[in-house]
Amino acid sequence: MNDKIEQIENKDLMSNQYDEKTLIFNMELGKLTPNMVLIHQKKLSNEFIFKYILNEKYAVFNKDFDITINKIIGLHPNFANFDIKNI
Repeated sequence: MNDKIEQIENKDLMSNQYDEKTLIFNMELGKLTPNMVLIHQKKLSNEFIFKYILNEKYAVFNKDFDITINKIIGLHPNFANFDIKNI
């Protein structure tokens, strides 16, 4: 059994979809930026968006700091129903 998680970079997000475990691993390594993940990954959970996309800890560029709720809902409409109390 191989539990090794693939290391990826922002450019990889444009042509592939990754599971959240892989995205988290690479965000923790500083290899991915929130804005790129938000734009290019189509199946993000509301919890992932809250914990990783909106967390300034992972922001690198101005675009990462400037992510708005409206932008998130435009790309991931289910986030409109997110209730922080459910985490």
